[in-house]
Amino acid sequence: MAILTPYSPIYYNITSKQTKSNIVLHSTSHNTLEILLHKRVIGILSLLLSLSLILIDPVINNDSIIYLRTADIFLREGLAESFLLFDRPLLPIAIALIHKFSGLSLQHSGQLLTSLAYMLLCLSFVALIKQLGGNQRVQLFAMVIILCHPIINNYRSSLMRDPGFWAFSLLSLLELIRYSDKQKMKHR
Repeated sequence: MAILTPYSPIYYNITSKQTKSNIVLHSTSHNTLEILLHKRVIGILSLLLSLSLILIDPVINNDSIIYLRTADIFLREGLAESFLLFDRPLLPIAIALIHKFSGLSLQHSGQLLTSLAYMLLCLSFVALIKQLGGNQRVQLFAMVIILCHPIINNYRSSLMRDPGFWAFSLLSLLELIRYSDKQKMKHR
């Protein structure tokens, strides 16, 4: 017997004479796949994977040192000085702002930002597969691939700009495909 929730597709097919209490549903693999492919589940899995890999390999990579020093200089001396150390300080400025408003250390702020970028990468990859016509099984396979890919996971504990670039590249491709399908700026 499956639990009927507002997220279940069958929930909205109930007529006004029926109530949730007298409907018996049989759980199917379709419902299980739908739950697994929910955005929150993919996001939580990605964040948990990032956390576990950061705990396993807490070493700071070479690029991280530049980003953390630039973030520190931005906080102490301002934007102009941060440009002198690193000419593309968007990531260090974002790290510094997260540090300033959250109270996390600069390193943890950077790891949080990088983990959120990886989460966005996973979500955009699965959304792209869905937009291209992949059914739920293909989307599940895409989720497993993006969460288990060894090259991507090798860098999850590092502070780097790449996951943000990858995520927003996939999101822009997704929007381009949606635009080409509808030929309208608003695709919804």
